[in-house]
Amino acid sequence: MTEAEASFFKATLERFFALFGEVDAEDFWQREPHDRFRVIKDVFSVYAEIFNVPVVKEVDAEYEAGKKPPQQIACRKLLRVLRNLLLHFPQFDCWDDVAFNHSMVTWDAKGENGMIAKFFKNPPFEPVTKFRIWHPGLKKFSYFSVSIPTDYLTDRMISLNEIMPEKEGTLFSIHMMADVLIQAIGKAKP
Repeated sequence: MTEAEASFFKATLERFFALFGEVDAEDFWQREPHDRFRVIKDVFSVYAEIFNVPVVKEVDAEYEAGKKPPQQIACRKLLRVLRNLLLHFPQFDCWDDVAFNHSMVTWDAKGENGMIAKFFKNPPFEPVTKFRIWHPGLKKFSYFSVSIPTDYLTDRMISLNEIMPEKEGTLFSIHMMADVLIQAIGKAKP
């Protein structure tokens, strides 16, 4: 890494892990929905920016090339869909407001071949897939399901809550993000 890349990577990692700690704390979920959503969007925004660092792109490329277990690859695709929904559609104020349909995500020519459209046309999961998240501080797992709508192409409005609940979906996402960043940190060390 160049000195500039290393400096950017360090600063962005510090911001990501500060937000991670905030979101991963139980009291975060007692906040007002719009306040939580602002922080959740910040986490996704910081994570999107960190992809400009070559070592993070390298780790992501390993996922894309299938060098990780199939479930991790599928989870990465879901994570990218969530990131795109939260960052490219700024009209929402809280998780419960987020809703989309095929027409909305394909409004421009690029959208038809975009990550969201590809994901829902050919989902990498079963219609309902169960996941678990390990919470090291609590020494326990939490369990949740991801539900992939099978009628995406009918242009029905689909709510994000229909796919996954806010708390579990966010925790799942930030832990997946942290996994990629921790791998990138390992690769960045001389």
